[in-house]
Amino acid sequence: MQTKEEKVSHSESTKGTGPLYFFRKYRNQRTIKELKKRRLLTEKELIPPPHNPDEINNENKNVIDSLNYAGNIQQALSPKEKHLLYLFDSAFILNKPKDIVSGDFYWFTKIQGKIIVFLADCSGHGIPAAFMSILGTSLLSHIVHEENNCNPALILQRLDYKIKKAFDQNDLNEDLTSEGMDAAVCTIDYENNIIYYSGAQRPLYLSQNGEINVFNGSKHMVGGFLENEKCFENKVIPFSEGDNMYLFTDGYHDQLGGATGRKFMASNFKNFISEIQNLPMLEQKNLLTKNFDTWKANNHQTDDVLVMGITL
Repeated sequence: MQTKEEKVSHSESTKGTGPLYFFRKYRNQRTIKELKKRRLLTEKELIPPPHNPDEINNENKNVIDSLNYAGNIQQALSPKEKHLLYLFDSAFILNKPKDIVSGDFYWFTKIQGKIIVFLADCSGHGIPAAFMSILGTSLLSHIVHEENNCNPALILQRLDYKIKKAFDQNDLNEDLTSEGMDAAVCTIDYENNIIYYSGAQRPLYLSQNGEINVFNGSKHMVGGFLENEKCFENKVIPFSEGDNMYLFTDGYHDQLGGATGRKFMASNFKNFISEIQNLPMLEQKNLLTKNFDTWKANNHQTDDVLVMGITL
């Protein structure tokens, strides 16, 4: 009879031999192979088959065609530069969307003998921002004409309220809580030679006597959920005939380019405006366009670009 120690010794010596061992080994290997095969089949099911290149080209063309159509609609809803020249003797609008549609937009009208000029930069760019710009245009028209309102600070206050209401932002709709815009509003009173300006993170540049005077607005954006109570204030600015005013989004001075691929910078933008301020508005527009294209060179456009210049 084998002792306990002998049984253990025999068991250890025969552990890697015998039919049972080889059966178990074969079964385990087959199981592993089957699992690997099943996993590969599952992965193949998850990976869609490659598209036909012609189908991809057709899909891309359909998307581009739709964007072009949307861009045409957006342009049709926007006032034209020639309409601005009905209100001012000399003016320009430099509008360069990053994509086919833009989140930067402008709006102007005449009411109560005063001219209102509005410029905004909606959150993001492309299609979502373009939708916001269309909404903003519609809300502005109602605020100014239906509510008979030409007070810039109140216009921003009402626009802030209406955007929050439209997106249910006071209830913290997480998908839409950041939707809003930076904006600047000017009401120009020619009877008293006064500009009433209010801004939401967008400034006003005013060229007077060879100097560029900068007027900054509130640090709050229009819309968004971060602040329930915002304070937009009016600044009363006297002007003289022949002064130039400039409203712009941040796309121009945030463009990457130059020798080192850095931003153009707001300070350089101000300096460039100072250099060209005494030239005719059309020439200023052409120089701004040329300077932007030269700076950008082969880099992708960073953001939507919008600059408005008006001779008062």
